[in-house]
Amino acid sequence: MRELAAVLGRERVQLEFLLFKVLALQNLLRSGETRFLRWSVEEISRASERLRETECARVQRVREMALAAGVPASEMSLGNLATTAPEPWRTIFADHDAGFRRLSVEVDRAFETTGALADASGHVVGSLLKQAYRPAAPVAIGGARRPQQQTMILP
Repeated sequence: MRELAAVLGRERVQLEFLLFKVLALQNLLRSGETRFLRWSVEEISRASERLRETECARVQRVREMALAAGVPASEMSLGNLATTAPEPWRTIFADHDAGFRRLSVEVDRAFETTGALADASGHVVGSLLKQAYRPAAPVAIGGARRPQQQTMILP
């Protein structure tokens, strides 16, 4: 559980960093500083790639835990761990569950707003953003990218 909690912590930090980069791009679009747009989109792409790598590590940890527990990985969810794991893991996983739900909504909204700003200003940044940001498939632990989907292999 310790390894999974560590991966979830890294993933949340990377998701927050991605949000920061998208908000920075929004500010560039609003200010009209077009000379830095390419760099900003490249940074978002790199941040997204690092996040995807960590998501893969999380999925691997979940599979290992599921195998050790003798349950299907699809049944491993943050919500489930937040209610069934022994303390202190129950509290840690509950915190991650709430954090991922909040962050996923913020990131999705930031991408939508930034894409709309880019489209309104006539920049091709909007299409580049769609290529850079591909939310992970729902997972049963930690990939709470889509809060409405309850069966994520964590977030």
